[in-house]
Order: sequence, then C-alpha cells, then structure tokens
Amino acid sequence: QTIYIPDGWFMFSTYVDPLYPDIEDVVESIYDDIIIVKDWEGKVLWPLFGMNTIGDMTPGEGYQIKSTSPNTLVLEGDFIPSNYPISHPGGWFIMAYLHQYPADAVEMMDPIYEDLDILKNYAGQVVWPYFGFNTIGNMVPGQGYQIKTMNSIPLTYTYPDTYNGGRLGEFGEEFISRKYQKPVNTGNNMVVAIPDDAWDYTPEFGDEIVVVDEEGLVVGNAPYTANASVITIWGDDILNDYKDGLRVNEKLNFKLFKHDQNIVQDIEINSWDEGSGFYSVNGISIAGSIQSNVLSEKKLIKITDLIGREITATTQSTVLLYIYSDGSIEKQYIMQD
Repeated sequence: QTIYIPDGWFMFSTYVDPLYPDIEDVVESIYDDIIIVKDWEGKVLWPLFGMNTIGDMTPGEGYQIKSTSPNTLVLEGDFIPSNYPISHPGGWFIMAYLHQYPADAVEMMDPIYEDLDILKNYAGQVVWPYFGFNTIGNMVPGQGYQIKTMNSIPLTYTYPDTYNGGRLGEFGEEFISRKYQKPVNTGNNMVVAIPDDAWDYTPEFGDEIVVVDEEGLVVGNAPYTANASVITIWGDDILNDYKDGLRVNEKLNFKLFKHDQNIVQDIEINSWDEGSGFYSVNGISIAGSIQSNVLSEKKLIKITDLIGREITATTQSTVLLYIYSDGSIEKQYIMQD
C-alpha cells in the first residue's frame, strides 16, 4: 500500500500487516522528516529523543503523525481483510480504514451508528449522527479516523461490505472562507454545534461563523447551514514555539460574518445544552441560546461634499461622502480630467 503523508499533522492507517511491524521499521523511509507519531493511548515514536513506546503496529488501529515535509510511505506485507474484527476500547479511539477503496463514511459506520457519538478525520471534518452531519464524505484508504462511541464499553467492530447493497458517497468538500485565512491544523481540535433553534435570529446562507482567540487569531470557521452549523475549533500545537490555536480552557470567541453587508458582528452564546464555551481537546459542545446585536440593513441616506452640501448636478467636488443609515461614512475620490 502506498500512503501519501502530507506535511504537518495527519492521521494514517493501513490495510497491510507489515512484514516488520515495529513502528520505527514501518516509517523508516520517512524517519528523518518525522517530528512525532502517536497512537490513541498517547504512546509515541519521537525521533528527537530516540523514543519508541508504540512498538509494533496493531492491525485495525490508526496513528497520528506530524512531519516536516510531504512524503510517500510504502508498506509491504499481508493484506488485512476488510472484515477484520477491530478491538475498540470504547470512548475515544483512532481506527484504521480497512477497505482498499473509498466508501461513504455513514455507510461504513452503520454497524455502530446508533452508538456513534462522532467520527473525525485529520482535517476536522465529521460524521455527527445527532445532527445527521457528514462532512467527511468518503472514508479513504491510508487515512486514520478518530472515533468516539457513547458507551465506554469495549466492542468489536467490523466494516461492512459496501458492494452488498451499499453506496459510494461523495468526498467531503473543504470550506473556503470569503474573508478569513484557513485555521491551522494543529493536531488537536474540538467541535461545536449551533442548532437553528439556538439563534435569536437566523443567519442567511452565505454567512460565516468564526471563532477567534483574544488576539483575533482565527481558530475555527464554518458556513451557516440549516438545521445546525458545525464548527471545528483548533487547539494550540505545543510542539511549536508559537501560539497557533486555543490553549486548554481558553474562551471561544464567536463572530458572525454577514456576507451580504460585508460586516462582522459579535455573538454571545448564553447557554450550552452540552459542553461549554472553553477549549478542550476532543471537546464536544452544543449551543443552547445565542444573543447577538442584530444589525439592520445599511442604506444610503445621502451624498455630500466635504463641507456637507448635498450633491447636485451642478456641485463641483473631487471628494464625495456617502452617508449610510447605520452612521457609517464612506469617502470616495473623483478623478478630474
């Protein structure tokens, strides 16, 4: 199996049982570019310190990796059958994807869908049954997936065969903001849902929900969507020497970008049905009610020159002031021939 490993944080897995399963042997070809590899229990391969507490890879498990440059990892060994029973400890886990082709993430979770709390990929996209959300689209060979079940009871999971009446889903589409830079994938995140009934007034399609830290760093953003909007919020990467996400217990500051008016307003979540408004690794929060400053549509009242005279056909001026109903003033310069 050939697996593409991008630079930065990623989650990988394999449908191959390597001939030499020790994690250090598995990643030997890209070892010099690896910062760290972690399993779901927090065991690590950490080249800087010559540390390997993972040992052999476990079939059915996925792994987090952070690397300094993109690479291709080639694994040789026996194929692991797609119906191989995966030992899931209950609660949070990183699982491998064992099919040799992409398949719809909801279909793949069907055997445990009713007990599934959330499924996340390395980019923070989710399958969230409570809201009927699937922004992952297809599960993809070579990728690993973080999964949380509602019960902490260990279980054995087997992937279904999609060729027996299953369906092939679409790949999840990455959201591209009209205004903000993409938040950094820092290797740890939480998710927040804002149901429609939490809003004191409903945003419009095209509006964007943004989360920032106290300094204005964008740590999460997502489009408003009907039924519920889901935002992935990234935490600080402690392996860096600079702040690129929220620290644990740091407050989530929410804003709403109104695309039709090109304005940003603060929104305050007054209550939570689940979780809280503070960052926690793998946290899950659901908003209960929101208070926001409703902004009326900005309308042009009049156009004047610099001394306040309203513009007429005979007015000669190189600078025009556009005065709007919200009190804002825009200055425009007229070029004279």
